[in-house]
Amino acid sequence: MRRIIATVLAHTVSHVLTPLAYILFEKILEREPRPGTWKINELLDEHTTKGEVEKAIVELKKRSVVWVFPNGNIEPYMGPFIGANH
Repeated sequence: MRRIIATVLAHTVSHVLTPLAYILFEKILEREPRPGTWKINELLDEHTTKGEVEKAIVELKKRSVVWVFPNGNIEPYMGPFIGANH
């Protein structure tokens, strides 16, 4: 939990991220158990398209606030893990 909070404090200044990326990042952080794993389809709602969500996820990945795994899972960046391959 401390690593999530440190990531938020270090990277999620609202004027640094686009509004959709900021909203999705907050949603990603709220998933239980923490850290929660998301799929892109789970982040969609009636106000966003899959393309918009994918673009926001790319932005979050570039800012190093989320992991995007080869199988499509998305979770908040939890800091470096020794021996991690991703």
